[in-house]
Amino acid sequence: MGTINRIRRNMHFVTGTDEKRIYELLEHPGLDSLIFDLEELVPPELKDSARKLVCSVIESGVFQEKGIETVVRINPVNTYWYVDDILELVKVSPI
Repeated sequence: MGTINRIRRNMHFVTGTDEKRIYELLEHPGLDSLIFDLEELVPPELKDSARKLVCSVIESGVFQEKGIETVVRINPVNTYWYVDDILELVKVSPI
């Protein structure tokens, strides 16, 4: 099933800094879509490390192997972190 025609019954947000919770969600029954938050839930001093963690998790493919869509909520265009979010995430193809 492609990303456009995907049924999303169970979508979950997770802070991009919470590595333990991210991996716990691998065992969440019925999880269709995981949304990594790099914006509001991440304090400024942790933005870079959160981005690195999220990119690493996406690149590993562990969620995709289970058929779980991965989405990233990035920082707004008028912020210092926006460009880095885009440049790093296009390398790992979140969805």
